[in-house]
Amino acid sequence: MFVKFFGGLVLLGFFYIQLANSLECYSCDSMQGCKSPGKITCNSNNSNQTNRYLTQHFNQNLTNVTSSNFKCVFLNYTTRQSSYSNITYKGCAFDRTPVCELYPRNPALQKQKCIQCSAKLCNPAGTFSSSSLTVIASIIVVTLYKALNL
Repeated sequence: MFVKFFGGLVLLGFFYIQLANSLECYSCDSMQGCKSPGKITCNSNNSNQTNRYLTQHFNQNLTNVTSSNFKCVFLNYTTRQSSYSNITYKGCAFDRTPVCELYPRNPALQKQKCIQCSAKLCNPAGTFSSSSLTVIASIIVVTLYKALNL
């Protein structure tokens, strides 16, 4: 009886362990840097940094937008005019920051992609995320649990 109870707790632990962690997002601020982005844990400092970056490149002033909740963001704006630089950015933002509704200062820039999401590492980077690892680990635990007939 104790073994079944303990096995159930371990299985539940695999599913809920991510809920205890803070939101983690990919981070980069250039086309070249976003080819292999870093990872950051969202907090007020890096969300304020995102607001400053957005205020630099977009018409809205976001310096006073704050919140205790965060989202991952991914922006990609491009232009065909070689004299202007493109915007590629991944990072954390306050959940109240209207990232995908902003208008670029440079009218030649066109939005290619904009994502604002609240799952861990949801601003894509083409890598195998830890949530996939959690699912695989859970499948292994359940299989072993059934195989050992605990």
